[in-house]
Amino acid sequence: GAKAFKLQQQNGSTMRWPLVPPAGYVAPCRRQEARPFTPMPRSLEPTSMPQVHMIICALDYKKTKFPLTCSLDAEHMTSLARLCNTRVETLYNESATTANLSQLIRKVGSRCGPGDYFVFYYAGHGASLPDQDGDEDDGLDEAFCLVD
Repeated sequence: GAKAFKLQQQNGSTMRWPLVPPAGYVAPCRRQEARPFTPMPRSLEPTSMPQVHMIICALDYKKTKFPLTCSLDAEHMTSLARLCNTRVETLYNESATTANLSQLIRKVGSRCGPGDYFVFYYAGHGASLPDQDGDEDDGLDEAFCLVD
């Protein structure tokens, strides 16, 4: 299960994770219309600016007894990421196999340079398996449920 822990920040202070806003907090929101994503050629980008590379994997499991609507979540996340000039690759439904995901992780990972960020977003079923290396308090590891 999810564990609470403290993160050490670069300035030496710590913050508790997961972050929980105080009661009554309302996040400031600005509504922005989605616009087509046009990536800037890497040669024109400032060299000191880190890049964000993202894989979005979503499965709806339409051919099962337990279907979801995760592709809708993935579409929203893709729109949000592109508004932030993130390079996004997606895997949906039947394409979300172990081989395809492994290949895509290698492909996107090879684009990452020093200081860049790699983000993996998964929307789909998960499973609990017996702990493989003794690092889980509840004795269970978590796993993604891909189509294969």
